[in-house]
Amino acid sequence: MRELQNLIERAVIMSRGDTLELDRAFGVASQPKESTPDSLKSSLVTIERQRIVDVLEACMWKIKGDGNAASRLGINLSTLRSRMKILGIARP
Repeated sequence: MRELQNLIERAVIMSRGDTLELDRAFGVASQPKESTPDSLKSSLVTIERQRIVDVLEACMWKIKGDGNAASRLGINLSTLRSRMKILGIARP
């Protein structure tokens, strides 16, 4: 148990950013991460945008109150407003 605790502490110290990198704690060199192609990023943005629009239409563009789009999407109201602004979604 103590070894596991030491390993996790070392990983926390050695990790960069918000992700816990256990391979650094073991002393293993990690493989460089492949960059995400732009086409994949644009596809994900398109899917996210369409999902938000679909939920907004199902809620009759209600973003707060009972049965709102934010709660159906499982996100905070301010997050929904922010994503709508970033994705250029406006009520018709």
